[in-house]
Amino acid sequence: MGRAITVEIKDLVLAGCTIVANQSEPYFDELTQTTEVSKYITVVIPGANAISSWCDDCLNFDCRNENSNNYWAEAWLIKCNIPYNAG
Repeated sequence: MGRAITVEIKDLVLAGCTIVANQSEPYFDELTQTTEVSKYITVVIPGANAISSWCDDCLNFDCRNENSNNYWAEAWLIKCNIPYNAG
């Protein structure tokens, strides 16, 4: 299990990121017996890198350690002194 990195949208916008709103195709949720649509954002970081979030109101992604696929994003946050929560 990894640790979740969470960043507020306002801090990303101040750092020059572009926020793109996305949503999934409708799907049937067996547990709730309803049709659902997942909403999430993609954050485009200056320099053309992008990372998708699990949420639509913040950037939230998994990063276990420096060997993780998403470590580049945490390293960018650190380099740019962007506040974030990890846990």
